Amino acid sequence: QFFKFCRAEGHSKNHYTYKPEYVRDFVAYRLEEGRSYETIMSDLTAFNKLDDMLKASQLDRYGEIKYEPQNFSKVVAEIRAELKVEMNTEHVNRAFKNPLNVIANLKSDEAKMCATLQLNYGLRVMNTSNIKLNENGTMFVVSKAGYTVKEFKISQADYDKLKEFSNGKSSFQLIDYKKYLAEIKEACDKCGEIY
Repeated sequence: QFFKFCRAEGHSKNHYTYKPEYVRDFVAYRLEEGRSYETIMSDLTAFNKLDDMLKASQLDRYGEIKYEPQNFSKVVAEIRAELKVEMNTEHVNRAFKNPLNVIANLKSDEAKMCATLQLNYGLRVMNTSNIKLNENGTMFVVSKAGYTVKEFKISQADYDKLKEFSNGKSSFQLIDYKKYLAEIKEACDKCGEIY
């Protein structure tokens, strides 16, 4: 699932080069999906094992360390500590009271477009920050369950706006995931929403 996520985010297919920050992005994505605390903890345990497996398989495959080993254990420990605090607090509904106000307070047009796609079509960030356009006015998206929807319908106005951001490419990054989250946090601070 992690490898599939990384490829969908536009990272290399070479899993030996995956960085620890991709682990943090994957966990954020899993939380966005509504995965339980226990599931996330299992994921984190698997990441520590994956780290060891990538080092061992690299030695078997190349006879030497060809790619710089990535150390997932530090970021895994950080995420565990953060989640322990977060999950022991009272549950807060993550929906915004006024999402249109949050969108209006976003700085960049790219962030506004990304948030508008999420709001209008119920798409996840991975489908709205990294865009795949089809010639017939639809988008290629990956659903919550990991299934692909080859021709996801959006309005002509949204399609045309995305074309403006595309620089003539069919696949492009509308906005960096971390930049998008930072903009949402800042917009929430401005309009009194809970981030």
